[in-house]
Amino acid sequence: MCLLYAYYCIGLTCCAVCKHCYTGLMLDVSRHFIPPRLIYKTIDAMELSRLNILHLHLTDSQSFPIQLEDVILANGSTLALSALAQQGAFSNDKVYKLQELRDIVAYATIRGIEVIPEIDMPAHALSWGKAFTDVIVPCHILANSQQTPHNIYPLDPSNPTTFLLVEEILKQIIGIFPSRYLHIGGDEVNEQCWRESVALQEWAKRTNVNAHQLTKYFETEVFRIVLHKLKKVPIVWQGILDAGNIPEESVFTAEGAQPTSTTKATVRSRGRRLTSVASAMATEEPLLLFPSGSSGSSSEDT
Repeated sequence: MCLLYAYYCIGLTCCAVCKHCYTGLMLDVSRHFIPPRLIYKTIDAMELSRLNILHLHLTDSQSFPIQLEDVILANGSTLALSALAQQGAFSNDKVYKLQELRDIVAYATIRGIEVIPEIDMPAHALSWGKAFTDVIVPCHILANSQQTPHNIYPLDPSNPTTFLLVEEILKQIIGIFPSRYLHIGGDEVNEQCWRESVALQEWAKRTNVNAHQLTKYFETEVFRIVLHKLKKVPIVWQGILDAGNIPEESVFTAEGAQPTSTTKATVRSRGRRLTSVASAMATEEPLLLFPSGSSGSSSEDT
């Protein structure tokens, strides 16, 4: 992937010249359900504005609005993924059917817009727990002390059902969204929650998992699913890099704020270039992290 991006002006008219760039818009349809008809209007506006990426933030603590299909497992049991929306959406009429999402992707595609889905984890996942209560770490003391307690509860990396759920959910998501990219969130993980759970700490001891690296353990497992089983390129928020929890196989990172020196060093050491939101706003550059072997500029990252 490479980036060529510039502006030229003739008189009072300015035009953008962009090749292989990420000029995108994010819609948070998990906290604020947006009906498909309004998403279509947004796509029309994106086409007129020459934006080429629609990032759909599909799930969060507040709701899980995707009507997934139940899965029959190898042992004959049923994994009731449909319960995620039935119990985790705001209401029965604030849910996206799978065909509705396919139609949105098709509508965007013929207008030159790629749709990248985001399933946020391990934090921002409380809505999962309404259908699968045992996959959420119950750190109530910490959560109740916070201004937004619902965002604190993370998925439980010690429960095998957690990664089974993750894999089966993402399988259905990539069946709808053909993009080579899959956003798996990763932001705002409060690691005090891991430490509050006695059961989780005991599991970490038994399995020789460093109790201070549970977030990295979780991300490594999810990256393994995304990269090796689903054959997609994972996108995560910057916080994973800032905390040093990015797995070695990191490929692509969406930026959320001015990167720390550690984040810059991590990205630079792995042959990738990071442009921060702050500098993008100042220089009108699109937000992008270059994978290895890009033909982008080799100048120092900003």
